Amino acid sequence: NTVALRDVKNGVLWNSLKNSFKARTTKSHMMKNSEWGAITYLAESKFGRNEVAIIKNCNSSYYTGDGDYKNNDKQKQSTTGNVYGIYDTVGGTHEFAASYIPNEKYAHGNQFASTDGTQNNQTESTQYVTVYQYNSTNDTKENNYNANLNKIFGDAICETSTSGSGTTSWYSANSNFVYFSLPCFGRGGSGNNGSGAGLFYFNNLYDGSSYNYFSSRVVCVIK
Repeated sequence: NTVALRDVKNGVLWNSLKNSFKARTTKSHMMKNSEWGAITYLAESKFGRNEVAIIKNCNSSYYTGDGDYKNNDKQKQSTTGNVYGIYDTVGGTHEFAASYIPNEKYAHGNQFASTDGTQNNQTESTQYVTVYQYNSTNDTKENNYNANLNKIFGDAICETSTSGSGTTSWYSANSNFVYFSLPCFGRGGSGNNGSGAGLFYFNNLYDGSSYNYFSSRVVCVIK
């Protein structure tokens, strides 16, 4: 029942999430695709709530838990079907992921691993960011998708979809890989995404600029 933090550039958000929790945690950071994948696989398993049964948060004001997370019907939006699961993985806001291709097409697009929050200087994956390969000759969705087949596992992208374009992810979720001027990943889909939203949704909806319907998640690593 809290309005999600939105309309922040991904580089600023990446640094904010990493630095805001230093007093109580260590190595906390913006969620990467691999950590989003861990959530989706747990939700899909016998310990979670099957994807088809997870109800999308369609709250037009972006209130978390659809504004009433304790309501029994709203608990169906949780990955476990009760208040102890993770809410708003489907719908709500699009989720920034600390994962991108380092094609340097947009300044805002590659800020995740920067030292000053203004320009990318990281082209290799770290514990805080996942960098994907891209086709430097023909930087398209499909070519970049194919360049990453059998390269990265656990992120619920290539392993749960058949194409880098369209709605070929599990349960017909969007499966649009990052490319050219849209180098940064979004996950989950917003409440306005129609049937294309889902736990296994991935998209290239943005260049890293601030948008009213984009937010992210922090992974807290407790000391």
